[in-house]
Amino acid sequence: MVKNRSIDDLEEVTQVVMYTQNYQPVYGIGLSFSKGADLKFGSGLKESERLWLIGELYELKDKYSIKR
Repeated sequence: MVKNRSIDDLEEVTQVVMYTQNYQPVYGIGLSFSKGADLKFGSGLKESERLWLIGELYELKDKYSIKR
């Protein structure tokens, strides 16, 4: 499924709990927007991959904000 949101509305990129399994949290990536519903994804990623992607998304947001 494809979900579109404007990068102008992106407010926060975080690590979020997607669900619990065997009483342990399973983390994913959360994107919070000022308009529209928040997005969550990436629960199947390894921790190192998830943290790397969060960093890349922060950089993308910062670079785009500077050019505006």
